[in-house]
Amino acid sequence: RHHPALHAVSPWLARLALLLPAAPSLFTRLSGGLGLIQSVCSRDFLRGFDGHDPYRTYYRRCKQAAAISRREPARQLLYLWLHSIFANYHMAADRLDMAHGVEVRLPFLDHHLFEHLNRLPLAILTDHPREKHLLREAMRPHIPDAVYDRVKRPFMAPSAVGTDGPLHDFLQDTLRGDALKSVPFVDAGAVEGILDGLPTLAERDRGSVDSLLLMLASVAVLQERWGL
Repeated sequence: RHHPALHAVSPWLARLALLLPAAPSLFTRLSGGLGLIQSVCSRDFLRGFDGHDPYRTYYRRCKQAAAISRREPARQLLYLWLHSIFANYHMAADRLDMAHGVEVRLPFLDHHLFEHLNRLPLAILTDHPREKHLLREAMRPHIPDAVYDRVKRPFMAPSAVGTDGPLHDFLQDTLRGDALKSVPFVDAGAVEGILDGLPTLAERDRGSVDSLLLMLASVAVLQERWGL
């Protein structure tokens, strides 16, 4: 058992980490997300899932997927990313367009482009220190120098875990309210503990806590309006 932290959350995820040692950060993220969700679930609710490991199916699928362990490390990472975290990014685009009544196009997911890039030698994709080098070169004739040389910036929603602002106030009021306390599978005390610790929360942890708090706010609103 070479990954005790992973094993504590999911023995099957720890096995997958041994099978594919090239992806430590991905496994840490997956286990951290599950551990954070479990931390705000009621003990009675969690006892109902004793013996169930949500990563068991994931492990078996990856192990059976065309001998993934024999692929190059970078392609192992690509496979795991596409079959785990990436799906949520894709679905986020669907949620955004439906919320605003528009239809979103994702040109980089065109299957002709994807299949072509998947056949390229790995060195073309990885042997340059600058991010997205291949994309920059492909678009070089069509973009100004300022865009060509610009550092990659993530597209992120405003943080919900700050110390002020309307979203912060909404989360504090909603997650400390009676609606969330009446949800049988949520440990309201654990949620309030996270809220109390927001002012001193480390920057590296803000993204994962953001997602958790927004998820819990959705649960609270659903409970208040329709009951769960």
